[in-house]
Amino acid sequence: MELQTGQYMGEVPFTASVGGIVLATSQHLPRTSIPAHHHVNPHFTYVLEGSYTEVHNGHQRHCQVGDLLFHPRQWEHTNAFQYQSAACFNVEIGPDCLPLGTALSNTRSHQLVASPPLKALVRSIIKEVRQPDCFSEAIAFGYAVQLAGTFLRGQRPGRVASRAIRRVQALLDDTPQHTPTLPELAQVAGLSPDYLCRDFKRVTGMTPGEYLRHKKIARVCDLLAKPGLSTEEIAFQVGFADASHLSRVFRKVMGQPPAAYRKALL
Repeated sequence: MELQTGQYMGEVPFTASVGGIVLATSQHLPRTSIPAHHHVNPHFTYVLEGSYTEVHNGHQRHCQVGDLLFHPRQWEHTNAFQYQSAACFNVEIGPDCLPLGTALSNTRSHQLVASPPLKALVRSIIKEVRQPDCFSEAIAFGYAVQLAGTFLRGQRPGRVASRAIRRVQALLDDTPQHTPTLPELAQVAGLSPDYLCRDFKRVTGMTPGEYLRHKKIARVCDLLAKPGLSTEEIAFQVGFADASHLSRVFRKVMGQPPAAYRKALL
């Protein structure tokens, strides 16, 4: 099944289009499913409420509140909404949004986007949609362009990671609550600290320290979606010294305090 520009399954209580970009909210009831389908345009999906399972070529991905996913054009998949309802906010980049539409159409990899700044851009779009004024359309369009452009910047060709850099990334991905020193990372990579920093930034666009901070904040964003956890408990789980330390780093990465981010989620 092919879904045309601006077409989404389930109930679609909101849709808007400006400059080749479509914004849409889709809602789905529990114990329902969407058969195999694909979209003619690439789009980002942010999970606002609930959870669901997405299946492509037999591979499953569990999607939950706070997840941001990139779907390439013509990427066929199914969705199953098991025991609870779900709501998603979609940012679709059409071919008329030049040159972003063309560039994104050539991006073939489906991805779970962990970058907190990209998630923050989507939240900013949602805020403009929910609290509109006479400038909201232009501002939301600007955020959507920034979202697509920043995402594409991270997909630049030629940034091939060596085995040593992949080992360091795996360590930082698997244990974001731990804060290894640069000499420790260099030992894992088998490289000098200076060379590790240069090569790591060439591949990821960030230093190892910046990369780890983004991983920590991505984990914090996930935990803030759970109302039963205090900021102090989250700081302990993720490896910050205390709630104050968490708040400083969170504000630097996300541009807002944890309390404001949580309020927008709940």
